[in-house]
Amino acid sequence: MVPEELLLYLKEKKPKVSGLEKSVDLLYLFLIIYQFILIYLNYRDLPEIIPTHYNLQGEPDGYGGKGILFIFPVISVFLFFIFSLAKRFPQFLNVPWQLTKENLLRQIDHVQKFLMILKGILLLMLTLFCVQSIEIAKGTEQNLGLLLPFHFLALMALIAWYFIRGYRLR
Repeated sequence: MVPEELLLYLKEKKPKVSGLEKSVDLLYLFLIIYQFILIYLNYRDLPEIIPTHYNLQGEPDGYGGKGILFIFPVISVFLFFIFSLAKRFPQFLNVPWQLTKENLLRQIDHVQKFLMILKGILLLMLTLFCVQSIEIAKGTEQNLGLLLPFHFLALMALIAWYFIRGYRLR
């Protein structure tokens, strides 16, 4: 949380949202819409029971009704909203180092970039899981393939980047 004396400074210097950030958010919204459209277009052709859970090798090990597919876009909408809210109110974000007038705007910019990339990775992951789950249910795929290790590595790389760069920006 931002100390009280820095809140006034933050109000004066209000960080701006760039055109790139707006475009990226629009792309993220398209991913969410794509999930809804994909489910809608495939829903009738899917079997009533589909894979709903996967083991670490990406193989189905749990099954349920096909309505569970809507969990992907619902979680995506929730994440989009929460991350957008965090971006709008940076004073409530927490960083593991001391904030000062000198580093406040740099740190907020860094956290917001981190959140934007994290939101993208998570929304892309949910979209790809939605696609792959539909393909597995239709019988055209057998497992998630490299989705799990790829997303795990992407998340770990992003977290490492956040801490290394954030430490340097203090």
